[in-house]
Amino acid sequence: MGLALGANRPDALVQIALVLRRLAAALGPLRVAPLYRSAPLPPATGADFLNTVVLAESDLAPEAVLALAKRLEALAGRRPAPRGADRPLDIDLLFHSAARRDDPELTLPHPGLRRRRFVLAPLADLAPDLPLPPDGATPRVLLAALPPGQQAERWPPPGEEPAAR
Repeated sequence: MGLALGANRPDALVQIALVLRRLAAALGPLRVAPLYRSAPLPPATGADFLNTVVLAESDLAPEAVLALAKRLEALAGRRPAPRGADRPLDIDLLFHSAARRDDPELTLPHPGLRRRRFVLAPLADLAPDLPLPPDGATPRVLLAALPPGQQAERWPPPGEEPAAR
């Protein structure tokens, strides 16, 4: 399964580090992509996001992973807010094996998976040739096919140490 993590509050780095520990405790070993920094998607405004992607293998059903994600978001302080508002933590289930879902609570694969640079760039760093549902396209190919405009850059830049934000 693949999960996208993002946060854009001052403690984003702390929140991501904490949720990685909590996810590992719940799901088992994680493969974690490098961090990326990206601007919020329009029409949202606000601070830049820190984003990463994790891959995990677990026997949890997609609905259980979604429930876990919602609990972890709440533990980080996420509350109902307008679309585009700053977020202490955002966790999206990108894919779960070859599962396909299309209902109000869960869509798999995630509809943004194939069109968001801040998801595809870290995923391509982690597993560039991973066949993604539904058609087996890889992160490397999907990333190369994105139109220009979205920015996502490795964070921190090479040679710099991350600092708590």
